Order: sequence, then C-alpha cells, then structure tokens
Amino acid sequence: MVNIRAALTKHLKLISNNIETSYEGVKYTPKSGTPYQDVGLLTGSSDTFGMGTIEVGSGIFQVGLYYPSHKGTFDIETKANEIKTHFKRGTKLIFDGTCVEITQVPDVRNLGTINDRIIRVVSIYYKTGE
Repeated sequence: MVNIRAALTKHLKLISNNIETSYEGVKYTPKSGTPYQDVGLLTGSSDTFGMGTIEVGSGIFQVGLYYPSHKGTFDIETKANEIKTHFKRGTKLIFDGTCVEITQVPDVRNLGTINDRIIRVVSIYYKTGE
C-alpha cells in the first residue's frame, strides 16, 4: 500500500499549483481564507494469482478540495477538473516496481459548503498488481 500511495501522490504533485496539501495521518491546520486539498487512500478488494505470487487490488484515491466560500466556485471547479484530467482513465503510474492503473474517469462530487469552505471531492479509481 505504501507504493500505491506514493505513486498516486507523486502524480498529483506534478500538477502545477500552489495549493497546500493535508496528508492522511499528518497533523495539518488550514489557514483562514486559503484553499487546500487533502488526500486519502481507500483500499478495496484484493486477490492473489499465480500460486500466490501476484497480488491484484483496487481502491480509490480521494482528493478533497476546500476553498473559501465567499469567492464563488470557479477556482474550485477549475482545480477539480484539472485533477480529473490529470488522472485520466488508462493512466499507468509506476513506483518502486508497483504499477497503478487508473481504471475509470474520476468522479467529482459537490459536498456543499461547511463553515467557510466550499468542498469538492475527486475520486480516482485504480487497480494495481504488485
């Protein structure tokens, strides 16, 4: 799972931006009025093949976007679309011998407004064979 997270996170970092990132399991305090994203890995099912020598799994890499609510939706929708395009279906990422493939077009969901933030979540579906 470490290599899967690393491959997906590394690919996300290739998008040119100045947005801060909160990583799963790492303390982060958002700055008022500043957009940020958080990333998390939801693992799905896995199975083994080839006499137990090949493990195939799937899951979702989620990127939550949190933007100030008083500035409209253009910036957050632009960022969500940029991530969706960057993780297009069929993209293959390799990290330390682990291949991660994006299996479908990422979903973008509107979670509405909470406190002073507009929230969108981009769900990136992947499969892997280690």
